[in-house]
Amino acid sequence: MDHYQVEKDIQHLEQIINHIAANDPLPLSYWRNRVRTVAAEAIVPAQRGRVNRLIEALETLEARSKALRAQGTDGAPGALQEPEGS
Repeated sequence: MDHYQVEKDIQHLEQIINHIAANDPLPLSYWRNRVRTVAAEAIVPAQRGRVNRLIEALETLEARSKALRAQGTDGAPGALQEPEGS
């Protein structure tokens, strides 16, 4: 992968990861694999820093998704958990 393709891939991932949610049609593992692929090709320190921020954002999303599953919600916007005893 050349430098320009890596740059385009990083830009794309930055846009996508800022807009995905825990209930996205593609699982977070798909995006983690995409970031890992780009990370392996990132050769410039600035690219590595951006990829590291993508990894941190995914970790945050994964933690949020895990917390929502533990609460019994699916992470959909506006999804409310039914009060117990209803």
